[in-house]
Amino acid sequence: MTKWRLATGVNALVNNLKHEVWLSFEESKKNKKAVDKLTKNEILPEEDSREILIEENKFKLKFDSSLNLYIKSEEFPTDSWYKLMNFSDDPKHLGAILTKIQNNNGVFDEEKDFEAAFSIMHPTKVILACSGMDEYEDYLNELVRVVNCQTLKKTRKWIPGHRYDSETNTYYYLGKAYTKSYKDNKLGEDLEEVHLVVESLNGETKISEIMNNRIFGNNIGDIKIVPSISLMVDGGSVLENDLDTSNIEPLWEGLVMRAINKCRVIKGESWKDYTNIHSILQPLTLVSKDNGYSNIKNYIFWTELEQVIKVTLLNLVVRYDGVAETIGNIDINCSKEEAIDNIKRLYTLLVDDSGKINYYLQLLPKIGIDLNYLVGEILEGYSEDSTIFRDLESMYNFSDIYTELHSNSGEYYLDQRYEGRRYSADIDKDKATKLSSVIYQLSICEAIESILEQAKEKGGSNITRYQVFNQGTRSNPILYELYEVRLKDIIKLYGSVSKVPENLKNELVISRFQGITIKLNKNSKIII
Repeated sequence: MTKWRLATGVNALVNNLKHEVWLSFEESKKNKKAVDKLTKNEILPEEDSREILIEENKFKLKFDSSLNLYIKSEEFPTDSWYKLMNFSDDPKHLGAILTKIQNNNGVFDEEKDFEAAFSIMHPTKVILACSGMDEYEDYLNELVRVVNCQTLKKTRKWIPGHRYDSETNTYYYLGKAYTKSYKDNKLGEDLEEVHLVVESLNGETKISEIMNNRIFGNNIGDIKIVPSISLMVDGGSVLENDLDTSNIEPLWEGLVMRAINKCRVIKGESWKDYTNIHSILQPLTLVSKDNGYSNIKNYIFWTELEQVIKVTLLNLVVRYDGVAETIGNIDINCSKEEAIDNIKRLYTLLVDDSGKINYYLQLLPKIGIDLNYLVGEILEGYSEDSTIFRDLESMYNFSDIYTELHSNSGEYYLDQRYEGRRYSADIDKDKATKLSSVIYQLSICEAIESILEQAKEKGGSNITRYQVFNQGTRSNPILYELYEVRLKDIIKLYGSVSKVPENLKNELVISRFQGITIKLNKNSKIII
């Protein structure tokens, strides 16, 4: 992640003739040198330009109609507005200002001070932020981190609720926890001490507020496990230490259920998938010091957790079965024992790709999840015909999952452009490849025809993809339209699976239709 931080001192290179200004970070020789190099061919002679140290990082801000930024400062040579020449060209920084801070015809309140922020990753650029923007707190925290590292001593004696800074990271320490030892690819019974941290706060004032509202994971804001305490600067107490994280067992249910709810996605009309199994299972890698997993089935969440494992195992089989050269290379047609082993190993690799496959293979039985049984149960009744293509609802529910890797199955392509010319009913119509020569089911063809007619009226808002391309020149354009129609677009045409006509339902399933890409001459009609 690119880290921007507020500056304690700013260099301003001002052009008094053109009223232009370039800002650089006074503390960074690299940043100043990069900006100097950028401006050497643009700055007028010395009498028309000046380099000024802005000791107080405060600027007034306005925009013109072309979204150029203008700033002024009491420390500039004149009271005029100066065009800021090296503002970041990433539109999100401009958008952050315009969407978070009110302005009057592009001019911001005189009482509102904006501050310059810089990043070592973009040495020629500057951004602006002020209080009231979410981003401002991030930039301020980065400044605090750097200042702390420069002025305070480092320590390995971490106190729960305190902030800790290094040259690269900021941690808010939540406390210690315990996990089963894992050595030589084996999950032991001995306990190892680990530590819980978050990298940012979101208004929390207590450790309990974080532990009772966030999930474990690798995303910004997630609770993270660090195996040992690093040498870092103690930035002082920022959170009330009102919770003993080493007694993790009472927290399991909330952590697991929050992760399940956050990671759940709906496929098709009703089928579930889960985007991050690791976040769901990670709380269960931690145990209270005096307890193990003996009572885990007594927790309300356990039944739902088992259902999550069942669902994601089936989704894995749907994704990977029959796909050559996959990371797991699973094949349900091999021996049952081999298929179960392949699926288990692929599943645990998807849970955690750090190489700790055996860790989860050994952990899941400890928490009462029998992977052998669950996978065997899936394989007993699994086939593409009986599972994915049983009916239209099943086909629709599994469509996105199945087509992730089965990219050519049930997908069609039709190019109805003819002779690179504009559409002419009299000349070209009979030369076009008909839709029915690609898709034999007439009801599917008619549904696609209706969808394409709507796409012309709605600018493609009703289909997965609609684009207009020029295969000629700017002066002599030859335009064609590209349509991508997926199964979900056909369902959308009727409103739901239940409202799709029965004959169309049957033909979609028989043909295993997943989608079609069609190219037409601009303003022509599909020929069935």
